Amino acid sequence: SADGSWSTAAALDKLNTSGNEVFSSFAANGDLYYSTDGLQGLGGLDIYRVSFKSGNVAGAPEHLSYPLNSSYDEFGVFTADNGSTGYFTSDRFGSDDVFAFNYQKVFTPVTGFVLDKSTSLRANAVPLALYVKEEDGSLVKVDSLVSDKNGNYSFANARPNREYQVMAYEPTSSKPGVADVATLTTPSVSSAAQSPVLYVGTRALPAPKAPVAEPVLAKAPSPVAAEPVAPASAPTASIPAVPAGSNMVLDSVYFIIYFDFDKYALTPTSIATLNRAIAFLKKNPTYGFILLGHTDLKGNVDYNIKLSKNRVYAANNYMAAKGIDPTRFKLEYYGKSHPAKSGLTEDDGRLNRRVEFILIKK
Repeated sequence: SADGSWSTAAALDKLNTSGNEVFSSFAANGDLYYSTDGLQGLGGLDIYRVSFKSGNVAGAPEHLSYPLNSSYDEFGVFTADNGSTGYFTSDRFGSDDVFAFNYQKVFTPVTGFVLDKSTSLRANAVPLALYVKEEDGSLVKVDSLVSDKNGNYSFANARPNREYQVMAYEPTSSKPGVADVATLTTPSVSSAAQSPVLYVGTRALPAPKAPVAEPVLAKAPSPVAAEPVAPASAPTASIPAVPAGSNMVLDSVYFIIYFDFDKYALTPTSIATLNRAIAFLKKNPTYGFILLGHTDLKGNVDYNIKLSKNRVYAANNYMAAKGIDPTRFKLEYYGKSHPAKSGLTEDDGRLNRRVEFILIKK
């Protein structure tokens, strides 16, 4: 205040999470930058930006996408007065290093065409609107236009890493048809859904496909006691030999790989274990695995579900890249709901951050 005294500290409830919020700073334009590991980012601490509305009300945190953030930790950020250059700290190369960046707004056009459903012919002069999906799930209109004489449309001002919907309207009505959903993932745009009157097909690069279908949550089988393959930083444990022939027991834990805190990148020890699993599968072509993803007990439920899913996909994708048919795997992920250890010590956490391999018949 004017006399030099401070007001009472007030928590920013909209920004704080069960994780860590650190290294906050203000830019010249009043935007707040800070790092947190409590939101679903790219992994570890990620940098977010917050703009303040009237009355000093904080807006929704905006995740700053790659390459500013990575699967490692990004710490404090400093922006110059021009708002387009700055510096930040990251440990992505194995130690805490300072990086410089230039910030420029990037736009990705959303293009497509309109077809009349009754005739399957292109429809011109059809009003269209582009909506962006906000953090709270609400839709905000950001642009509008009409299709050209060939039924084409192109919204030029869409931003990468955001989810958009294209609404098609009948020319004589202000009521939109069923939305054609276009998801921007830099630079891909995907589309779906049809309108009762007309539909919008979005032309775009094909989205990358996962090696297997999207897994669903299911009840985990009760794992049979087995000695885990220890991660580099975990307590030493003996490594079981690759099971063979008559010694194979279905629904048993045959391999376990471990992960660093809040990471889903494969460690050298995990890769060595995966290579042993690959050798086993090549030797036993009629068998496969259920891959069960888990996290430690820190963080919120939704975040840990996504993290355990990423860990399962990391293992699945590695083995698929090595020539193993991904249909030999069933993918399930449980977040922190199935801990191997119920405590919160670091040793407990290391043993909970894992993917278990349950043997099944193909």
